[in-house]
Amino acid sequence: MVTGAACGLGAEVAHTLAGDHTRLIGLHSHAPHADTVELAARIEDAGVETVLLPFDLVEHPLSSSRQIVETFLDAAESRTGRREVHVVVNNAGVADRDEFSHVMQHLLALSRLNLAAPMFIVKALLPYLASNGRVINISTSLNHVAAPYQVACIANTAALDSMTTSLASVLAERDATINAVLPGYDERMQSVHRSIGTAPVIAQIVRFLASDDAHLITGQLIDAPAYDGPLNRVSPQCAT
Repeated sequence: MVTGAACGLGAEVAHTLAGDHTRLIGLHSHAPHADTVELAARIEDAGVETVLLPFDLVEHPLSSSRQIVETFLDAAESRTGRREVHVVVNNAGVADRDEFSHVMQHLLALSRLNLAAPMFIVKALLPYLASNGRVINISTSLNHVAAPYQVACIANTAALDSMTTSLASVLAERDATINAVLPGYDERMQSVHRSIGTAPVIAQIVRFLASDDAHLITGQLIDAPAYDGPLNRVSPQCAT
């Protein structure tokens, strides 16, 4: 299951994971979206079933997280006979560039999507996470540097990193892993336009973490500085 899969990095990750003997993949977007429908069609043409998850994590992170989980689990039980999930990629996220004096204008919205939603999704899915399951959070390597115009965003993604390391022991009780991938960022690419950039590189890192070969890797924050796309993983075009 991939959140923020309408376009950009999320779509690339979903398309990449669908090629690994996947039977069903959940594609989340914040509202019914033509790009998600098109992605689902391409994935189904390759022989993988899909379920669309159009729920707004920005305005309603708690209720939407529950709806996403229930909708996916219902589809999984109907189509595979098992009410469980093997891989969760928390990709939905957005950045906002502004002066610190304006931080309160965006802080709550950023917190709902970048931090609360991934936490709620993991909590709701935990009882249904398969043995040897995977949770992969998409964060940013900007957490390691000074970013004075993105304080609210970085505060949330840094907290997401902390959640990732803290939950490793919790998921270990289910023989599952949790890691975060931290794409790099190029200031020249600040844009609200969708941009794949080197998203395929990031998608391959996610693919490895989702594989059996990564079963001993957990609680890790993996820098991926090759990514030169925008920090916004859900652009306004993707979110509507």
